[in-house]
Amino acid sequence: MKIDEKEIIRLANDTLIQNFLRYDIVMESAYDSVIVDTNGKEYIDFLSGIGVVSLGYSNEKFKAALKDQVDKLIHTSNYFYTKPQMTAANLLVKHSFADRVFFANSGAEANEGALKIARKCSHLNEKDLDKYEVVAMKNSFHGRTSMTLNVTDKPEFKSGKGTKARGFVFVEFNNLEELKAAVNENTYAIIMEPLQGEGGLHLATREFVQLARDLADEFHAALIFDEIQCGMGRTGKLFTYEHYGIEPDILTLAKALGNGVPIGAILASGDFANVLEEGDHGTTFGGNPLSTRAATVVLEEMVENNLPGLAADTGEYFKNELEKLKLEYNFIKDIRGKGLMLGIEVDFKCADIVRELHKRGFITNCTREFIIRFLPPLIITRDEIDKLILALKDVFNNI
Repeated sequence: MKIDEKEIIRLANDTLIQNFLRYDIVMESAYDSVIVDTNGKEYIDFLSGIGVVSLGYSNEKFKAALKDQVDKLIHTSNYFYTKPQMTAANLLVKHSFADRVFFANSGAEANEGALKIARKCSHLNEKDLDKYEVVAMKNSFHGRTSMTLNVTDKPEFKSGKGTKARGFVFVEFNNLEELKAAVNENTYAIIMEPLQGEGGLHLATREFVQLARDLADEFHAALIFDEIQCGMGRTGKLFTYEHYGIEPDILTLAKALGNGVPIGAILASGDFANVLEEGDHGTTFGGNPLSTRAATVVLEEMVENNLPGLAADTGEYFKNELEKLKLEYNFIKDIRGKGLMLGIEVDFKCADIVRELHKRGFITNCTREFIIRFLPPLIITRDEIDKLILALKDVFNNI
């Protein structure tokens, strides 16, 4: 029976809280890197659910594992052990800097927990009991919960949510002098995205990351890397910090970790991995068997099939093609990003470009109003990239 698209849209507008500006498209199914609407129109998905579906929509191992887990056990409390949770945690520890893992339900929750760990760890030393400041980056995005909004530099996300909280200092991304001036004996955490997503696809320099590491060590603060969007293979390494050869104390993940099944994770080392005691923190759904089975398969597929390496190769091809566009169209100001996390900065608001690409069968989005962002599945093909480039040319020629 054909789904009534207009009725679905009407019901959504009548019953859902209207905090999303949705396009008049109802999605129904998907395969490979393609998502299909209720009219049968196909879209090559260069957004992957905002950096989530990195394995694509047809990974048979992933689908079989979820079906198997649904038949076995979907949920039990964290008062008990489960094999999926232990397996996923072991894989994350094995392939990262971390000593321990805490599973949450989302990226925002992971960042909340990371900041809580940092704050408690800063109080292990009596002389640090008065630490109260977090240093965050301008153009950052770390979530929409009360605490993570305080380290997110996007005023429109904070509208109507009370007065500005104290104890949060913002510095210009990659500005060594501002960072050095901001971190002091009051700082208990430095938090950053090594590659900013919502902030416009800005990549941290090695010098900036090294300074953050040195300052965190000097002032006994936690260095927190938010890799919720840039982690899990997207930039050409399993974790973006690996490009620098510099390890954080705490790292947060979500999005691609579950390939569409909601999950977040906090990875921590040293004292930061051991500071929480019974009752300090908790979650009802975090680390449930279904989500951690999903994460297990994602990690196995990433490692066994070298999907980060594929993202590096395909991303280099994609970026080169975008650079060619920059030479052709003078309104393109910059091409930014790494691996398969790329963006085109134009000198006008790009929302209409996104809509025109929809008409031509491509999903992407616009961030910071002037940047067309691309976060395709890591299995995206060069042929699909070529089709997008032709579509972009068609749109640009008709501006």
